[in-house]
Amino acid sequence: MSVADNLNQIKACKESIRQAIIDKGVDMTDVPFTGYAEKIGEISGGGGTTDYVEIRNQLTEYSNDSLYTIGAYLFAGCTSLTEVDIPNSNTIETCAFKGCSSLATADFPNVLTVGLNAFQGCGNLTAIDLPNCYSIEAESFDGCSSLSTVNLPKCNHINYGAFRNCTSLTSISLPECSQLIFDAFYNCTSLSTVNLPKCEYISNNVFNQTAVVSLDLPKVAKVEDGGIANCSNLQSVNLPKCERLNWGAMVWNPNLTTINIPVCVNIAGGVFENDSSLTEIDLSKTYWCRLEDTGAFNGTPLMDGEGTIKVHNSVLSKFQSDSNWSQLAERFVGVGDTDSQMLAFDNGRVYGDTYVIDSNYLEFLGISSDSVTSLDLPNVDRIYKNDWGEGISFENYNSLTQISLANATYIGNYGFKYCFSLTSISLPKCKYIGSQAFDNDVNIQSIDLPECETVG
Repeated sequence: MSVADNLNQIKACKESIRQAIIDKGVDMTDVPFTGYAEKIGEISGGGGTTDYVEIRNQLTEYSNDSLYTIGAYLFAGCTSLTEVDIPNSNTIETCAFKGCSSLATADFPNVLTVGLNAFQGCGNLTAIDLPNCYSIEAESFDGCSSLSTVNLPKCNHINYGAFRNCTSLTSISLPECSQLIFDAFYNCTSLSTVNLPKCEYISNNVFNQTAVVSLDLPKVAKVEDGGIANCSNLQSVNLPKCERLNWGAMVWNPNLTTINIPVCVNIAGGVFENDSSLTEIDLSKTYWCRLEDTGAFNGTPLMDGEGTIKVHNSVLSKFQSDSNWSQLAERFVGVGDTDSQMLAFDNGRVYGDTYVIDSNYLEFLGISSDSVTSLDLPNVDRIYKNDWGEGISFENYNSLTQISLANATYIGNYGFKYCFSLTSISLPKCKYIGSQAFDNDVNIQSIDLPECETVG
């Protein structure tokens, strides 16, 4: 073979390789021969651009143990894809599997985050196993109508619409989840069992149009508009730490009979409207609950002369005489030790058995912050104030000299900042102290924090 023949053979071979790469949907414009290996590597990592529709639609299975990031739109629209094996991936980016209507399972043992719309519209997806995932972004599994099994043991963040319209989902367990953003389980019409032991926040429409029968949410502090609404099977709700129910938080639950919100300090308008079976509410562990207006109970038996609202005996008369609560005066039932106080004030000392304290406590007691010299609240478990001004901070309490919070586990940012007279702190069970919690408290002489784990 002549030198010329050898050269022609090499050239033909190069052209064949180039065409094969182009056929996989990879752009080869101005790519020198030395770059061919890189382009072949791109194909093995999921294949070039998002433009090769025909090739993508023919893809039925995909396996790759060296792909660590499943890129945005990488498999989007691969309607014939039924199985993927990418065991070492740690990130699934935006729309990575969107519209993969034949994909049946998603098993990603090392994935930490799932991006926006990642599996949206995967109507044949029945199970997801994400044992190390900590974050599910917005609409990740929206419209996965066959999804029935979810394993997310470490996930602490579920963004809006994450499981919206997952109509075959019957149960969900999120043992580490701290908050649910709006529409998280909206229209999950078969969802009947929920396990959320650490969730502290329920946003708008989270459980709207689900099949839950009872909700036990032991750490939820706030429920937003419509957060638990339009649940036709719901019979009871347990919110032992809930402090706020926003407008319409629990409307249109026709079979809801019992709500346990013992420490709630704020009920907005329309909260229980048209809960046509609601006959019992427990408010027995708070010194006061601010009611915006009686419209909160429109369409409930409580407004029609039936049912009970439990409050502590020490505040019974105050609830009955308050202008906003007075229409329900006959519904109140006093419980608890008649000799104890939910919240009281005597000679500078604020004390009582309440389990929560809010910024309205001064108004409730009819005092000013300058008159407070000591706090003795053995049941209050946290002192905090959020960005919207809810909660409480004792910042700038100039006369405060002592605090005793025997069961408090959490002191938030600025909790006792600029308390120049503070000399003694007893927080035997406190685990968390926020930033500047005792900043400029120049007269502190002793502090007891035997269980503290975090100091801001």
